[in-house]
Amino acid sequence: MNTQEIRESIEIIQKLKTGNYSVLSQDERYNLTVEKLQNNTILKFFARNLQTGEIISGNFYKVKGEYRFRPCEISVERAHYFLSGIKCLNS
Repeated sequence: MNTQEIRESIEIIQKLKTGNYSVLSQDERYNLTVEKLQNNTILKFFARNLQTGEIISGNFYKVKGEYRFRPCEISVERAHYFLSGIKCLNS
């Protein structure tokens, strides 16, 4: 994930409050949990596809003024693809 993709993904997560959401991503439905810790220096997300059970999760850590992305057991590209396509069904 390049710097621009990281920024885009962070902006998506930052728009959401800590909590649970029903979302669509790439026409598939997911339950999404967002957690923000330590004054937004740590942003976490966990999503489960309601049809396939696929899990997509990752963490953004703010280090020296910049966020670093660490996906959990998925590729960076898969995480960005998921985040770039989410649409909240509830808020």
